[in-house]
Amino acid sequence: MSTWAVGWVGPFEYLNDVVSSSVISGVNIDARQLNVCASIRPKNNNNLSLFHADACRMPLPGCSQDVVICIEAMFHFSSRSSFFREAHRVLKPKGKLILTDILISPGFETKDNEKCLLSHQYISSILNEDYGPWPHPFLGVPELCAQAAAAGFDLVYEEDITCNTLPSYSFISPKAFGLNPDQLTQRRPSKWCNSGGSAPA
Repeated sequence: MSTWAVGWVGPFEYLNDVVSSSVISGVNIDARQLNVCASIRPKNNNNLSLFHADACRMPLPGCSQDVVICIEAMFHFSSRSSFFREAHRVLKPKGKLILTDILISPGFETKDNEKCLLSHQYISSILNEDYGPWPHPFLGVPELCAQAAAAGFDLVYEEDITCNTLPSYSFISPKAFGLNPDQLTQRRPSKWCNSGGSAPA
């Protein structure tokens, strides 16, 4: 089996631990991530390789991969649609794309304008400054699924795991931390996410 791991170090290392006799390739546009992966040694008769490349332009021939895995990386890509098309190109017939993405709901739009401390532009600016690049932060599940379908994918399983991630936001964003639009800190995006993606009243 050929497996293509896209993004963070974790999936690359995990696959090396749990699969055997496989080709496991990692791609990242950030050389620092690849440097970390370079210390991982093959296990279970696996063959490991690393590529410094854009996931929207993978250095792979078409119909060459059994599985493409993208864990919490796609929101950094220049275009989710481009990534879906590229993943579909490199996958073999009946190949699988496994991914998680961070989707931010602009729920604060429905609140009283006078109580809305955060705007699309403001949230976009702090996400890109503290967690960037984050080209298209506001996207819903239907839009994401539509992009995947347009690239040729059929949805097999989808799950909202927001509740499983909220404890981490509580940990890095203490309740005592005030949300003040005049102060820009790295904790602000996490505090906003922890409030459910809505501006406080």
